[in-house]
Amino acid sequence: ECENLKDVYAGSVASWVNISFDGPNSNPVCFAGNLYFNNVLATDIVIPDGVTEIKSYVFNYCDTITSITIPDSVTSIGNSTFFDCNGLKDVFADNIASWINIDFYNLSSNPMAYAQNLYFNNVLVTNVIIPDGTTLVKDYTFYDCDCLESITIPDSVAAIGTNNFCEYTMVIANKDSYAISWAMQNNKAYALADPVTPEDNIISEVVNAKLSYTIDKLSRTLTIN
Repeated sequence: ECENLKDVYAGSVASWVNISFDGPNSNPVCFAGNLYFNNVLATDIVIPDGVTEIKSYVFNYCDTITSITIPDSVTSIGNSTFFDCNGLKDVFADNIASWINIDFYNLSSNPMAYAQNLYFNNVLVTNVIIPDGTTLVKDYTFYDCDCLESITIPDSVAAIGTNNFCEYTMVIANKDSYAISWAMQNNKAYALADPVTPEDNIISEVVNAKLSYTIDKLSRTLTIN
């Protein structure tokens, strides 16, 4: 352990994110804590446009980072890239389409595991609409995204990855969609984008309240157990 190491200096963000670290202890920031680019303490990191991959462990244990901007060219973020970045508060991305296209290796690959706020085009994300034609919401895409109040998912989505959405994020989708089935199976709050009958709305409210119920289709009555 390099216990006396306090500062790490690098030439640029572009060169730093291209380094292949074999493990968390391969990154000197693991012991130093302070990372500098061109002699300036790294606080607000802007990944240069054109970078396609942020490699594993690149920013792990970097307490000085308070925000990171990720361009739409990035499609992959490696293992534990942002692990223990406890000072991280804001994450900036271009748009929803580019964000859901990123492959996050694990929970700590997504900076939202530590940040509180996600922005698309400098606007705080509260309600997201997944673009029509999307077939997959990848693993960890909205993990621990506390600012996200609702997410509208189109019928084209046929799979939703692991560790997506906070407990309080409302899933909005059509009645017979995969997204509604997924929300019910995973005990997630949901609302119907296309309620066919008043009963549909009542059922969604009961489910969201985590109540057990039975439906008598013949008499068209709902009973809370």
